[in-house]
Amino acid sequence: MNNGTPQDYSDDLYLVYFEVAHAQETSQDATLDVLTSFLNDKSADQIVHLEHGYQMAMPMQTIPDVVRHLTEKNIAVYQVRRGKRVE
Repeated sequence: MNNGTPQDYSDDLYLVYFEVAHAQETSQDATLDVLTSFLNDKSADQIVHLEHGYQMAMPMQTIPDVVRHLTEKNIAVYQVRRGKRVE
């Protein structure tokens, strides 16, 4: 994972991993609803479901809002990792 700056307000896309809790099937649907609401139609198809979370490409500036929306839906966020910039 790379270090970045919270002051990056560009539209550059980065791989982001959200590790979340899924107590039940409806939780997964709610999580996907939140995640897709922050992505355009093209990138919404690029969400990768992993064992404990999701990975997708998104602008760094949207990460805090995604976390806030997930917690508002009572979805526990255990980890957020930003990866490399997507070309």
